[in-house]
Amino acid sequence: MNEKIIFNKKYIFENKIELYFDFINRGRIFKSSKGTIFIIGDPIIDNKIDFEFILKKINSKELDKSSIKKINGEFLIIIVNANLSIKIINDRFSSIPLFYSISRNRFRASINFLTLFKTIENKNLNHNKFMEFLYFQRIHGEDTYEKSIKSMNSASIIEYNINHFKSIKYWHQDYKKDYSITLKDYAEKLSQLIKKSIRIKTSDIELNEDFGMFLSGGMDSRTVIGSFENKKPIAFTLGFSEKGEYRVSKKITKINLNKHNFIKLENNHFIKNFEKLIHLCSGLYRFDHGLFSGIKDQLSKHVKIVINSTALDYWFQGYYIPKTNYKLIHKPTYFNKIRKQEGYFQDDYFNNIPFKYKNINPLDFIESNSKKDEVTSFIKNEVKKIYDYGMNNGCNNFYDSWDFILNDNISRHFSYSNNLSMHDSCEPRTIAFENEIFDLFLKIPIEYRFGAAVSKETLKIVNYKFAKIISANHGMKITASPLEMTMSTIFKKLASKFSNSKKFKHPTASDRTWPDPFQYLINNKFMVEKALDLKSSEFIKLAMPYFNIDKLNNEIDGWLSGDKSGVDFIYRLITINEFLKQGYK
Repeated sequence: MNEKIIFNKKYIFENKIELYFDFINRGRIFKSSKGTIFIIGDPIIDNKIDFEFILKKINSKELDKSSIKKINGEFLIIIVNANLSIKIINDRFSSIPLFYSISRNRFRASINFLTLFKTIENKNLNHNKFMEFLYFQRIHGEDTYEKSIKSMNSASIIEYNINHFKSIKYWHQDYKKDYSITLKDYAEKLSQLIKKSIRIKTSDIELNEDFGMFLSGGMDSRTVIGSFENKKPIAFTLGFSEKGEYRVSKKITKINLNKHNFIKLENNHFIKNFEKLIHLCSGLYRFDHGLFSGIKDQLSKHVKIVINSTALDYWFQGYYIPKTNYKLIHKPTYFNKIRKQEGYFQDDYFNNIPFKYKNINPLDFIESNSKKDEVTSFIKNEVKKIYDYGMNNGCNNFYDSWDFILNDNISRHFSYSNNLSMHDSCEPRTIAFENEIFDLFLKIPIEYRFGAAVSKETLKIVNYKFAKIISANHGMKITASPLEMTMSTIFKKLASKFSNSKKFKHPTASDRTWPDPFQYLINNKFMVEKALDLKSSEFIKLAMPYFNIDKLNNEIDGWLSGDKSGVDFIYRLITINEFLKQGYK
């Protein structure tokens, strides 16, 4: 017998095993006298989505490491045997996150961290993990905010029965680079693999069945939508205004002849979905990054399944490759060069990763210098543990390690709440989460990914007309070189100085999907109240007992009075404060 997994459903097995499936709607349940099997996601075998193959392997007890390596795509397999032992297997991307806790011979697991956090009666907080989030807007490693709750590592097998627990990796990333292939050959290979991923990830969709794709004004989603062959998705573009991403993406769908729907987000979108976003993000991601919550009605009348292009940007555009920017008259330009490691790896990452705090260093709110040093050492050590593991398992140098810490568990990346929020509105499928595409990323030299070189070449192969359309982010041809972008910027600045025409203006926040965070904060009474709630918050003090609340109280007044420097810090603090409010209800 099989059935659909539904939202907000829990399964309890004789009070020994508890499973929670909040915010997930992709998978099947198979029940028999031998136990219960949950196959979540869209597992791929021999280039097609196949649940039966995995079920047969489980029933014949042949689901070993070698057969697990053959499973492609996004999946989470949970096997609860009649003897109350449990086995859990996830994919190479940790695309469906899992958190687990073992206490008093009871195994609890949840796809959502807050749901599991609420079940812990006597909570034992890991205070430094909250500071790690404030610093990086993400946390690293298996440990979480609660000392008894761990997060499952990617490409892992967990086995548990009473008095026995084991976790092993069945696959490791191999960063050995292949310089025998040219940049253009890599682009050709990537274009072919994207087409292949599309075929297999839509292998269960009939030709006459409608499905969707989230299309932005950027490079990766236009590359994917241009790679569809026999089946064409309905494009969906989100925004607070049609003059932003939709204006650009519409040009793409006109060329490609796709149906195209604009989903206009209400001005109170994050407020309307606030409680759900806090639950979904669970303090592990900034709540306002979960853009795709609350749009189920707009999607469901057209489609059920929606394709997305997550990860193609930071894999093949080289977003996080360590670099140095060339400046002109003390102003940044579009010219960059790859830089070398500065000091120890953990120090370099701590000081230079682009998604760390902006303007306001949270460590400055620690009351004593000795405690500040202790917390700093803790955070760096969390990074070092992953670095050491990577160097022993597939990494060869600084650049490999930089990639590894970002991609060892992709669902812990600071922006992954976008993907999680898609589950609230549809059945998402991620084209990049395909084993061969991941393997290709691992072996492409960073020089080919730097400056989005391989991505630009791939787009030209997929559709040369798409390559000439501007980016919604900077308003210039998306495949433009640094020289072309610099010259265009200089021309536009000079033209705007002597002309009142808006066409020479650089894109602003209103031209992009996300609103300006400061304006969104101060223009919404609800958000201002949430910021004011931080003043003398018992939960901020509970999370970080060494936090200087008096200093925070004084600073908040200034930030809300027009000092934009603190807006990023406020959003991160609200994320933690509201998570703990719900967690201690």
